[in-house]
Amino acid sequence: MSKRLKETVIVVGGSGGIGKGIIKKASTRADRIIATYKTKKPTIKKVEWHYFDINNEDSWKELENIAKNFSDRLITLIFCIGIPSSKNLIVDTPIDEWIQLYKINCLSFIKLYLLFKNIIRKNKSSVIVLSSDTTVKCNPKNGSYSSSKSALEATVITLAKEEIKYGVRINILCPSLLDSPLGDYILKLKGIQSKKDFVKNLPLNRLLKIEEVSEIVLSIAMDSHWSYISGQVIRVSNN
Repeated sequence: MSKRLKETVIVVGGSGGIGKGIIKKASTRADRIIATYKTKKPTIKKVEWHYFDINNEDSWKELENIAKNFSDRLITLIFCIGIPSSKNLIVDTPIDEWIQLYKINCLSFIKLYLLFKNIIRKNKSSVIVLSSDTTVKCNPKNGSYSSSKSALEATVITLAKEEIKYGVRINILCPSLLDSPLGDYILKLKGIQSKKDFVKNLPLNRLLKIEEVSEIVLSIAMDSHWSYISGQVIRVSNN
């Protein structure tokens, strides 16, 4: 009798608010969770944590080793990595910032997919990429960020069309601002002094919750009623 393979979820960028939210919910649905962190290793139990910094080649090598030695069943790969812009006008944003945002918010996903490509194809895994609703808003003082996320969006849609012949599903989820420490930081970058007043002006008078987005991510990735969906940009925003 063959050994049952562990159903595994990989979360790259698991130490942020949304990453941790996804991991907590995935822990009830998967046998094994592999996740990466950058700043501080979270204390979530039963997670195989690996340090990962896009600018650190040694940490890329560690991910490469994970891919080489992977022998379980990969259910889904979830990409949660991204950095915000400085919230300056396009004419005031240094070229180096554009390059860094594109490198982290888009190119890192391509590089990651190349590492796990064979595993994803073999298992007919689903891939979920976290982006932002900024790609349709294109608000002033956010041009470099919006551009990097738009590039990511175009990459995911194209890749999904190319990989569908292997039974791979790839989708991108674009939420609006989350009620999280990162969300608070972004509001400060925008110069918004009162979070309470900002929320009052939203249609439902509240921000998205991490738990809500986490549930949507795992549903798209794992639930059978999403099995027909690939190459879609799913926007979760009420503003």
